Amino acid sequence: MVGVVTLIGMAVLLAASLSLALRRWEIKSPLQPMLELRMEKDKYGRDNVTLTHLGGGPLP
Repeated sequence: MVGVVTLIGMAVLLAASLSLALRRWEIKSPLQPMLELRMEKDKYGRDNVTLTHLGGGPLP
């Protein structure tokens, strides 16, 4: 029983630290201001996704 509680606690801590690390990377990412993702629908109702490079450096 104690092992199950320990495993659940470790999983919760791992998930929290991963989400915090991803959020931190997203804020500090140098690509954030350079890329714009736009989603539009055409006249037939299909989704068109456009990724635009706004300049400021090479696209990796």
